[in-house]
Amino acid sequence: MRLIIAGVGPGNPDLITLQALNAAKDSDVIIVPRSHDNNQGIAEKVILTHIPDAKIIRLLFPMTRDADKRDKIIREQLLGIESGLRRAQKIFFPVIGDSMLYSTGAYLVDALTKIFPDLETSFIPGISSHSLAASYAQKFLAMSDEIISIIPGTAESDKITNSLNSSKAIAIYKPSALKNIRELVNASGPYDKIFRVDFAGIPDKERIYEGEQALENINEYLSIILLWKNSYRTESIDKSQYQKRILEMAQQDYLTGLATRWYLQEYVENNKDEENITCIYFDLDNFKLVNDTYGHQAGDRALAATAEMMQREFTDGFIARMGGDEFMVVLTGLRSALEVENKVNIFMKNLLSYYSGVKFMKALSVSAGISQRTNGLEKSMDTLIHESDIALYEAKKSGKACCKVYMPSMEADIDKA
Repeated sequence: MRLIIAGVGPGNPDLITLQALNAAKDSDVIIVPRSHDNNQGIAEKVILTHIPDAKIIRLLFPMTRDADKRDKIIREQLLGIESGLRRAQKIFFPVIGDSMLYSTGAYLVDALTKIFPDLETSFIPGISSHSLAASYAQKFLAMSDEIISIIPGTAESDKITNSLNSSKAIAIYKPSALKNIRELVNASGPYDKIFRVDFAGIPDKERIYEGEQALENINEYLSIILLWKNSYRTESIDKSQYQKRILEMAQQDYLTGLATRWYLQEYVENNKDEENITCIYFDLDNFKLVNDTYGHQAGDRALAATAEMMQREFTDGFIARMGGDEFMVVLTGLRSALEVENKVNIFMKNLLSYYSGVKFMKALSVSAGISQRTNGLEKSMDTLIHESDIALYEAKKSGKACCKVYMPSMEADIDKA
């Protein structure tokens, strides 16, 4: 049995490494840290964005300094699923940031080793919040013989003071725990740059503060503060070009070149007043079989080819990769349901013909669900996306490789299921 601890980045699904993503796909069991209210944690959201059908086991990792209490709670949860774990060859555990820095993975290694003494472990690095924050600040963390310190805000005050005084650059994790942070910074300065990021890399939540403002109202647990003392500077960068680059990274899916799920939300907001909108939700059939049989490179090629054919067919549509093997096409303008259904069926026929000519794609087909808002219908975009997802479910249930137009009665079928 092997336990794989993988850093999945600060929270933006686009920042997970390919190595971590492939390891997750190859694992038999995925264990994730859960929140106290049992909602999805950040690491889980990253994984499910790329692997929507992943089978997840949630474990609570108590935020306590009482090591015995913490270990007891973790061990009891693991014993409850011991029989299932014994059947697994690979267990994947994603952590936000890097796998080796302030990682809950250490607690899982200790607990699992006591239950499975022959457990093997491996680690996959990830992008840390301080690296992401430094890229936003456009400043190198350290150069030449400069010293950088990484400090937890929960450390003892005298240790923090020593690190601040001896370092050119400092990264402070969990700064909300430091009630006297302004005094500590003022006493150890001066600093030529003070930079704080709350929820680094997490779409819709990320906030950036500079200068004195970075030391005010620090309430979020997931915050990081960077401090520089006359450190090595980058050359002046055209801010508009930098912002454009960051925007492009957030908007474009790295594999297919399509819009990301996050950019779809922006598109939806910008077109919320459009009277006539059609949403088409696509999902590849038997995609997991291709991955398992031919490897993830083959699966990636299939996704890229599908995206390219979508762009050729729906030239007037907004196309996004929703994550994994799911895609969304949004069309504006008045169109009948029959017209859209015919267009989708022709596309699916052409796609099936393409798949049949490629050895590792022969098992593939595609299912689709359609929902519309036309003149006189009051439907939010969120409702349209939900309805197209329901219709897609009906298409899958009907044998796959087909297209269904949403009808209200489908909701009742979902509830019964």
